[in-house]
Amino acid sequence: MTIFKIKCPHCGAYHYIKWGSCSRDVIYINYEQKKINVQRYKCKVCGRTFSNLPEDVLPRKKYSKSAIIQMLEWKYLHGTGLRKTGKISDRKTIYPPSTIWKYIQWVGPKSKKALEKIKIIFSGVISTDEIYYKCNGGTGVHIVVSAVCEDKNGKNTP
Repeated sequence: MTIFKIKCPHCGAYHYIKWGSCSRDVIYINYEQKKINVQRYKCKVCGRTFSNLPEDVLPRKKYSKSAIIQMLEWKYLHGTGLRKTGKISDRKTIYPPSTIWKYIQWVGPKSKKALEKIKIIFSGVISTDEIYYKCNGGTGVHIVVSAVCEDKNGKNTP
């Protein structure tokens, strides 16, 4: 008897068969590249195929979750342009500026959806800004994220 541990992401059934496999390159944190093997399955209920990916790997993305988080943290913590952001950390890690821009654009709408799930009326606009200050002979930066929401009196407040 086979014990099924994975459920179909399309219909939720636990009845499937192996449907081939493939390997794929994934770029992890600090630009570490690994080749992973991905098992494909076909659901016996809905007939659709799906993959069993490791937790840190996103479907149809070359970079892992941890690498994407690292890119965004570098951009917002260091407050630099995209080209400089890609080269900031240890100088051997270089993320292309276009890739950083792509993931900033990808994460933005997801942040907006998360704010919309909060049980307050949200304007649909998120604003980010950087505040620079002198700190121990260097420059520090704070990232300020704000959204306009409707308060209990029906007025829009940031």
